[in-house]
Amino acid sequence: GDWAISRMKGWGLSGVGYESWGPFGRGWTMERFSAQVVAPTVFPVIAYPGAWSTGTNGVATGEIVRVRLDSLPDLAGQKGKLRGKWIIMQEPPAVLAHFDPQATRFSDTQLDVMARATPPEPGVGRGGRGAPPAGGRGGRGGAGGPNFAQARAQFFVDEGVLGLLSGGRGDGGTVFAGGGGSRDANAPKTVPAITLSSEHYGRIWRMLDRNQSVHLQVDAQVKFHDGDGNSFNIVGEIPGTD
Repeated sequence: GDWAISRMKGWGLSGVGYESWGPFGRGWTMERFSAQVVAPTVFPVIAYPGAWSTGTNGVATGEIVRVRLDSLPDLAGQKGKLRGKWIIMQEPPAVLAHFDPQATRFSDTQLDVMARATPPEPGVGRGGRGAPPAGGRGGRGGAGGPNFAQARAQFFVDEGVLGLLSGGRGDGGTVFAGGGGSRDANAPKTVPAITLSSEHYGRIWRMLDRNQSVHLQVDAQVKFHDGDGNSFNIVGEIPGTD
């Protein structure tokens, strides 16, 4: 921030300074990360911890198990069976071959049609974005809703699960990793959440389909920053008149 302010002042902007907002929550940085399958064969895995995921507290090695945990009876059925395991629950994402070029050019006819298009009237078009999705955010917690999601997260901690594995969006080694934890310093403890490339996630899934015992080794070193919980923008004005 200080560097940006000095640069903006050097460019001649006036009134440059911090504009605090928040609370944002605690910060998070990934200090080090590596992952590889170590059995039945060895290969490196393209993966990343989700943002605000907890770390592994050293190198964590364990078997990968595929389980269905969509209800409280599912949790009860797995009690005492998952300690020291990496868990996958999601079907692998589809990875399609790229036979067509991913970049294309508009033809002159297409550009003419776009140039003649009339802007939509105010309030028409992409409206309705402010409405909450059907079922609210609880749907993201699995079949049991938000309360079940919290119970399942606590179950993973209590049972000593090493972490959760999921397949990321993207292909060709590109991974879109999402959130893996909470910015709230008082949030309940969770296990590490690791997002794998779709290709490696699918490979592991197929190995499990063949009843192979797959073991994963992960070293996820992360750091939480519990200082100032606010964030900030840096603002300034360009002198002059229209």
